[in-house]
Amino acid sequence: MPGRTDRFGSPLNWDEFVCAAESVGLDRILCLATRREVEIDSPDYAWAIRNGELPCVVEEHPIPDLGVPENAAAFDDLVVRSAASLRAGDRLLVHCAFGIGRTGTFATCLMVALGTPGALALDAVRAAGSRPERRIQEEFVRRFGG
Repeated sequence: MPGRTDRFGSPLNWDEFVCAAESVGLDRILCLATRREVEIDSPDYAWAIRNGELPCVVEEHPIPDLGVPENAAAFDDLVVRSAASLRAGDRLLVHCAFGIGRTGTFATCLMVALGTPGALALDAVRAAGSRPERRIQEEFVRRFGG
């Protein structure tokens, strides 16, 4: 999560995140955390979302922590749209609170949508430090084809 307080309680530098997002030409942020999580964990980011002060589009698609999307069809559409966006050359940042379960679930499904076989997609996401964390998330990924 951009601007999240790290595990030692030190705030990450918000201005550095904004500069980095601008320098890489970030096109879209996909926030899988709930608005409440963002407000608690990254007040600067919450403020920037509320006030439209980010250098890119922010899409909020909250998923309950340790859970799966309530609307599978909407999630599938989001994955397909994100894959098309990446194919078109867009730069996308996906996050939840810690970048593990919800992010890993989305990233695995996204890789499958981009043509990576499910087991390879899951291995690649795990190698990057993320993964579906709970059985329900693993089952959701399998439903998607991963």
